[in-house]
Amino acid sequence: MRLSARNTYSHQPGLKDFNYVFFDTFLRYRHKKLKTDFELNLTNLANVKKFETYYISANMQTHNQYELRGRMAVLKAVFNFK
Repeated sequence: MRLSARNTYSHQPGLKDFNYVFFDTFLRYRHKKLKTDFELNLTNLANVKKFETYYISANMQTHNQYELRGRMAVLKAVFNFK
């Protein structure tokens, strides 16, 4: 089992603050008799669907906006033929 969390915070004077938290998890179960690994990967558990960033340099300001996929789950079965 593996859990991960990432926090992104952006503060610029005079602009909107951004604060995003991303949670992901990964689970693996090994079935020895079947020689199979079952893996479950869950991403974006906080269901963040829009991600925005600012970049400010000496002579340029940019604002980027990204549409993200919502919650997603992937279930895999990995067979071992040994």
